[in-house]
Amino acid sequence: LSLCGCTSLTNNATVQSLCLMTHLENLFLSASPWLTDSGVNTLAMSLTRLKSFTTNDCRNLVDLDLSNSTCLESVSMKDCVNLVDLDLSNCVRLNSITLRHCRNLSTQTVVQSVSKRVQLMELDLEGCNITAEGLRSVSSLVMLTE
Repeated sequence: LSLCGCTSLTNNATVQSLCLMTHLENLFLSASPWLTDSGVNTLAMSLTRLKSFTTNDCRNLVDLDLSNSTCLESVSMKDCVNLVDLDLSNCVRLNSITLRHCRNLSTQTVVQSVSKRVQLMELDLEGCNITAEGLRSVSSLVMLTE
């Protein structure tokens, strides 16, 4: 399901409707000014079959907890410039993470998000503030191909 650029939606009504789509596997939200942390966190708890979550240019996102989305295989966040925290701790199936231009994520948050992801094959940190030490931590991901 793609709701890119649907600017007339509201957070509560949209999240409530999406939570009813319990078989949803792919969700793409872009340029969605209505999307908030609590909305994403609620979706993560309700959409237990979600395999792919993509959000681009959602500037209201600051602190996300996707740890309940245990089926997630792919997370892509681009230009979420105010995002400072992202919890992917129980997302053991992740094989692709994109955090492009999420420049307010700390190296520690990035490392915590990607380390221990033994199945991770793709990692995109373009425009992130990762340090050499953080990159060294990520270098242990032996399955990384991209």
